[in-house]
Amino acid sequence: MNTVTITGHSDDCIEVEGAIREEFYALDEWAYLHFNGGTIVKVGYALVPEKGWHVEVVRLGGGVTAKQLEPILEDGDHYRDRLKLTGGGLCSVKCWGSEDGPTGGDMEAFWDGFDQRDYSDKQLVAAYHALQEDKS
Repeated sequence: MNTVTITGHSDDCIEVEGAIREEFYALDEWAYLHFNGGTIVKVGYALVPEKGWHVEVVRLGGGVTAKQLEPILEDGDHYRDRLKLTGGGLCSVKCWGSEDGPTGGDMEAFWDGFDQRDYSDKQLVAAYHALQEDKS
């Protein structure tokens, strides 16, 4: 069984630690971590209900459990949720701006270095989803 802990750092960095070690730059208000096996976690830096990082489960993949850990309180007003995931389907993670996975604009990062001129956004998104299904 693999375990990962998800939290934020500063106001622009999402951290995944444990069986997977990744950092993602948080470009938008909310980011969605897509783990192989179907688990999706919503992460964002917000001012309400408390100033800081908020982490919540959108969907758990088969056999994955989630536990909200004690938040980290810093400087009296800075708050960091921490979420622990445990399960067999936690081997890789991607960060997208949508619960549904990448949009056409996200595909440039997904196909890093790939010549996209001959493919529509719709074709690239479909290819991403087909690859994700093949991994689970």
